[in-house]
Amino acid sequence: MGWTVIKDGRRACITCCESKALSDFYSYRYTTTQGKSSRRYDSRCRDCARARRLARFYRDHSRALAVSQEWKKRNAEHVKAYAAAYRALPESRKAHNFHQRIRQAKSRASGEYSQQDIDDLMAKQRGKCAACRKSVRKTFHVDHILAIANGGANDKHNLQILCPYCNCSKQDKDAIKWAQENGRLL
Repeated sequence: MGWTVIKDGRRACITCCESKALSDFYSYRYTTTQGKSSRRYDSRCRDCARARRLARFYRDHSRALAVSQEWKKRNAEHVKAYAAAYRALPESRKAHNFHQRIRQAKSRASGEYSQQDIDDLMAKQRGKCAACRKSVRKTFHVDHILAIANGGANDKHNLQILCPYCNCSKQDKDAIKWAQENGRLL
């Protein structure tokens, strides 16, 4: 890992070459050989480091799964205790955890959309569900075509209007696979 010079509380990321504030870099404490406590900053900014980790994860996905399964085998008691503690939670807490994960995924996703974008989409779809073509004038769900949980963006180009039934049955499935499962594509 290369180190870049820190000047005036800023440093250059070795990946994107942009000069950024130190708060934009991961840091960690360490002890020098003289016994003094100090802080080191990563050479990549948080955005570049995150992109690098994700690229490695998707490139070595089978390796990541094997590492995870091996850890679970070695720590079977810990996994059982965690699952038992989760099952003991009240349903409201489980729902809170679920929605918290969704909020975190949305905050990590790029892009945003407005009510105007939803209104435009409703007009383009003529007030009908994108999947089953039923009227959605009274109740509808705004669905991400490529789910945020699967790396989709949170912008207007990744949205469609679905009826509640279609959206709940689609969940975070790939749109094409879901349509094939429901006989809408061959």
